[in-house]
Amino acid sequence: MYAVDPAGNWSEAAVPFIKTTLPAAPQPEPSNGLIIAGGTIEQTDGIQFLDGQGNPLRGTIAIDERGQFTFTPKPRLVTGDNVVIRVADPVGNSIEVPVPIQSTPPVPAVVSEFTSQVVAGYAQPGSTVTVTDKNGALLGTVTAGLDGYFEIKLALAPTRNEVITLLVTDELGNESAEVHMRLSAASILIERPVLAATDTQIVHGFGYLPGEHVTATVGDSRVAPVEAVADANGNVSVSIPLEARAGLGPHTVLLAGAETSLRSEPFTVAEHRLLFLATTGSEAGFWAGLSLLALMLGVAATTRGYWKAGKHRAP
Repeated sequence: MYAVDPAGNWSEAAVPFIKTTLPAAPQPEPSNGLIIAGGTIEQTDGIQFLDGQGNPLRGTIAIDERGQFTFTPKPRLVTGDNVVIRVADPVGNSIEVPVPIQSTPPVPAVVSEFTSQVVAGYAQPGSTVTVTDKNGALLGTVTAGLDGYFEIKLALAPTRNEVITLLVTDELGNESAEVHMRLSAASILIERPVLAATDTQIVHGFGYLPGEHVTATVGDSRVAPVEAVADANGNVSVSIPLEARAGLGPHTVLLAGAETSLRSEPFTVAEHRLLFLATTGSEAGFWAGLSLLALMLGVAATTRGYWKAGKHRAP
C-alpha cells in the first residue's frame, strides 16, 4: 500500500495490519438480576451490556486487573428480560453473548417441626435455609436435600415466645419471603379421639397470640383445611367436617398458627360412631369412656337378669 501527495510523490510501501479474529466470548453465569458476572475480557477490549433492542442498559461496570467483570444493573433485571453482553476489540471486531436472567424467588420454607433444639421442614431442593433470631443473629443454616427436606440444629435455644425467622435462598441468590415462627407453649385438645368418617372433629387450641390466624389440617386425607382466629385470650376452636374424606384408621390433626410452632394430636376414624368417646382428647378421657361403657354394659346385664328373675317368679 502506498500514499501519494498532491505533488505526485509516492511514499514507501507499507503493509496494513488486518485483524478479523473475534474477541474471546465471555461466559456469564446465570444471573438473579442483581448482578451479572462470569468470564474475562482482554484489557484492551471494551464491554457493553445491552437489552433486547440493542440499547445500553443502565448500571455499573467493574473490571479488575485480571479482566474479570461484573455489571450491577439499575434497576434490577427480572425473569424474561433479554440481556446481551457485547465485547469489542480496538479495531471493531465484536461478539455478543446472551445472559440468562432468573429472578423468581423460591417458595418459602414449610416447617414441619419446631422445638427449642431443632427446626425441620421442606424447601426448594438445593436451596440454603437460614434461621436467625429477632436481632438477625444466625442460629443455623443448611442446604435442603434432593427431596427438599432440611433439618437445622439451633446453635442457641430460642426463649419462650421468641420469634425466629426462616429464609430460603436459591443457588442464584434469590431470596424467598420470610417465615416467622414463635416458640410457644401452645397446645391442642381434640374432642373425639374416635369418630365416624362423616362426623365433624372439633379441635381446641390454647396459647396462641390474640388475633393469630390458625389453620387446622388432617394429615394423610382429603379433608379441606379450616382456618380460624384466636380470641383475646389466645384460644381457638375449629370444627373440621370429615365428609368421608378420611379413610378408616389413625389420622393426625395439625394446628398451625401464623407465628406459632405446629401442634398435633392423633385420632381414629372408625366404621361406627362411639358416642362415649366424644368428651376429651386425652388418654384419661379414653379410659373414662371405656369405664363408662363397661358400666353401661354392667347395668344392662343386671337389668336383664332382674327382668328375667322377676318374670320367673311371676305366677
